[in-house]
Amino acid sequence: MVHLPGLCLAGHIEKVSRALGQDGLAVRGWLGEGTEALGNIFQISNQQTLGLSEEVIMKHLGNWIKNLVEQEWNARRKLAEEEGPRFTDRLARSLAVLRSAHLLTSVESMNMLSHLRMACDLGYLPETSRHIIDRLIIEGQPAHIQARHGKDLDSDGRDRSRAIAVREALAGLPEITEPTA
Repeated sequence: MVHLPGLCLAGHIEKVSRALGQDGLAVRGWLGEGTEALGNIFQISNQQTLGLSEEVIMKHLGNWIKNLVEQEWNARRKLAEEEGPRFTDRLARSLAVLRSAHLLTSVESMNMLSHLRMACDLGYLPETSRHIIDRLIIEGQPAHIQARHGKDLDSDGRDRSRAIAVREALAGLPEITEPTA
């Protein structure tokens, strides 16, 4: 599982996916085959198994993941540098919407929480905020909301419940600020 918001925002994810595919790796969405990458979270897995040892497969996958991490950080830094205040504004808007929404779909919450996770990585939010954001990514999934309520909820009910939980969890986070050197 990899979080690639920089590559997605920079428009490079298709090129990266093609390169991975050509080298025997599959890129799937957050929940596996046939799903989209909610919150810019992808599954990367090996496609080739016959004739290869586990050690060879793991080394190949590990090299690609190391490369992806480097590309992702480069994309994030470039976005922050080139977009400047627009980049900061994108992160701040995600926090503002999450703090005030009364209905929040899974897709909306995952994508905006992805921005907040990236904000932690780049120093726009304190690192101590990460555990709150990561918890919301997991607990905001439809099945978790259903389980928490102990009864069936329709999509509006889940969206309302998700919004309340997110508002409460993010209430204590500081505002997005540009990192200091």
